Amino acid sequence: AAQNTLILLSEIDIDREKIYVRGYGEHAHLVRVIKSTPDIRGRHIFIGKKVDVLAPIDCDALKHELNKRFQFKKWTFYKKDGDGYWDDRPIDCPQSLAQHISKAGNWPQLLRITGITYAPLPSKTGEVIEQPGFHSGSGFLLQFDSADFPKQKFYPSKQDAVLALAVLKDLLREFPFRIKDKETFEHNASLSSALSLLLTAIWRKTFPLAPLHAVSATVAGTGKGTLIGVASTLLTGQNETGVVSYSSDGEENRKKITAILSAGTPIVNLDNVNTKLGGNVLEMCLTSTNFKDRLLGVSKMIEVSTQVAWTANGHNLQFSSDMGRRTILIELDSKMEKPEEREFERDIAKFTLENRGRLVDACLTIPRAYLLAGLPNKPKQLGSFGDWSDLIRGALMWMGEMDPVDTQTEVAHRDETRNQLAVILNCWYQALGEHEQTAKQVIADATNPRSEGENFANLGLALTDICLDPKTGQLSPKRLGYYLRRFQGRVVDGLKFESKKQSRQKIALWRVVPSGKPYSVPSSPSSPAPIDKS
Repeated sequence: AAQNTLILLSEIDIDREKIYVRGYGEHAHLVRVIKSTPDIRGRHIFIGKKVDVLAPIDCDALKHELNKRFQFKKWTFYKKDGDGYWDDRPIDCPQSLAQHISKAGNWPQLLRITGITYAPLPSKTGEVIEQPGFHSGSGFLLQFDSADFPKQKFYPSKQDAVLALAVLKDLLREFPFRIKDKETFEHNASLSSALSLLLTAIWRKTFPLAPLHAVSATVAGTGKGTLIGVASTLLTGQNETGVVSYSSDGEENRKKITAILSAGTPIVNLDNVNTKLGGNVLEMCLTSTNFKDRLLGVSKMIEVSTQVAWTANGHNLQFSSDMGRRTILIELDSKMEKPEEREFERDIAKFTLENRGRLVDACLTIPRAYLLAGLPNKPKQLGSFGDWSDLIRGALMWMGEMDPVDTQTEVAHRDETRNQLAVILNCWYQALGEHEQTAKQVIADATNPRSEGENFANLGLALTDICLDPKTGQLSPKRLGYYLRRFQGRVVDGLKFESKKQSRQKIALWRVVPSGKPYSVPSSPSSPAPIDKS
């Protein structure tokens, strides 16, 4: 009965009505498409969530789906006056049948789904899947009206890419991107990063990993949510994302991220971040193609794809140490006290939706032209994001735009841990040079009233931030030793901590040396060597 039921499920013609398999091996599970419906109350109130999502199916949900699709009957044989006859009556799907199918763990009769996409799907070869419906080669369910998008050119040229770039820049021209020294509005890192956001959203399914695009503004009303909404509209046709209200509670963030990924949401926004952006779960999702966790309401572990367009927004965003190489930063600064009172030439959300086909075509054209040209002058790959770096970053630089990866320098400068380490390294080096000392001796020198010079005073202040014992009110050699071991070898501002053990006392001797300098006889603390910034 279970096999026959699965065969019948596989013969359903409507892609949105099918039951699919998601994941592999022990983490495989059945999913259904939770369909969006038009909101007839839209004239009076706004109701969101207008895009389809994938939802795991437990035993009870499977019974519901089977009852909705098939008529189950119970046959009973009756005897009367020596004769017999069969009678049938409608019943619900038997619990045992639903349980048997749910626990099978392998459903070869059903299609395996990767996710849902709402725009033409580009491939690594430069081809574009433009036919709606389930595409078995990619595993994606494509849901859009092909009439809404222009037919893709077979071989777009660089001139086509130039025209496409002008279309996207026109879309972004009213956003107040922060302009630094020697930059202009038409040529600055934040604009390039915003272009990267739009291209990455459309091309995200082409490469396994991509960095997070973070939009940071100085004050509310600057347009950070609007910019992410533009990317979402291009990708889904709706000015909505899978929103995660980000907090300092790592466990709560984990649950939210697991739930949003399990729904197959193509773009995720960590909204209104008011704490340090980072943490194990987010960092893992950005550098791993899959994420395993236990979903609320489901008794088994599930494995979900992290292949979504990751975004975040907040005011003057701060980042954890490991987010530097995982983040592309977009900075907005209106230079106004109340930027929400600005007047615009157009309603950007409405403009994006009305011109979605032309804008998506532009996002497809630029990387396709670069890809079909043979990836000329391809930049050096970016760690885990090699495919993204080759295509999106390379295409923007090919078009004469600034390298969006340059914004990672600013991300690093917003890492409080790194900034604190930079202060202690520089103060230590200026006061003690490359002289070796124990943690206890360093504290003694920095707090000794007879230690002359401003450098020792600065070192004492720097040490207060990292090793002050709140119980005693004194600097703790033990706390300092832990800090030194934690950051040993990490290079900041061309300097790093280095240590060796004393042969008899077995106590670590510490010193600060320029990066790349081989271990040698320590110099006198009275004459520190100059820092080699090269």
